[in-house]
Amino acid sequence: MLGWAICLINHPNSLIGVMTYDFSETKGLRRGFWLAEQYHGHGYMTDAAALMQDHLFDVLKLPVFYAMNATDNHASRRIKEKLGGRHMGTVSFEHLSGGAESEMWAIHRDEWLSIRTRLKY
Repeated sequence: MLGWAICLINHPNSLIGVMTYDFSETKGLRRGFWLAEQYHGHGYMTDAAALMQDHLFDVLKLPVFYAMNATDNHASRRIKEKLGGRHMGTVSFEHLSGGAESEMWAIHRDEWLSIRTRLKY
């Protein structure tokens, strides 16, 4: 598993969120993230996820990875949509906050390379 801390540029010692990437074959090459609630809605997670996708596709050369969100987590869904995710369907998945019906997304390298130049991060 890889993990990244999300910190503010002007306060690099203050942790506001985390991102993980799990290489476990049983979990399906999966990305996860969490951001402190007071930082929601400012684009921090979208920027962090875009940088992580650059790393996964440019450095690790992955062709695809997967991400999930609870079906009622609309903000997480919007991040996946903005960053080239393809909705694959609904699955049952246990989140840290408890079991939930989840949306599964695939993010493909080719799709990411075609849209990332339009994004500012």
